[in-house]
Amino acid sequence: MSNPNAAKGARWERSVLDSLREVFGRAAIRPRQEGHIDVGDIHLSPFALQLKDEASHNFSGYLNDADKQATAAGEPYGAAVVKRRRYGVDRGYAVMTLATFRLVVARLRRAEQQLLRASPALFDQHMADTQKENETK
Repeated sequence: MSNPNAAKGARWERSVLDSLREVFGRAAIRPRQEGHIDVGDIHLSPFALQLKDEASHNFSGYLNDADKQATAAGEPYGAAVVKRRRYGVDRGYAVMTLATFRLVVARLRRAEQQLLRASPALFDQHMADTQKENETK
């Protein structure tokens, strides 16, 4: 790549994709861009992710783009994943609107409530796994 900014963006995309695949495997994908409709840089359903590696941040613009890209990709949620200077990939910013955050938390809470009602033993295992994950971050 002869454009240094494009190369920097490609490195950031690869780093984020690799990080997501450590946990989610092949569920994290880089979609093929077709035509003039932007569907985001990475998909991890139910999210379409807009990735940015820029020295100064325009979170408002990033989120507007992420929401449009999520709609174009047929995903319910858009978020921006933004490089944080002088930190590794896992310390980058994952940014979403408060409206998106509310919807995601409502979905998670509903799923956990249904799991608890359907199988208390599986719910207990889920909570134990979650505790272990939180201890390693």
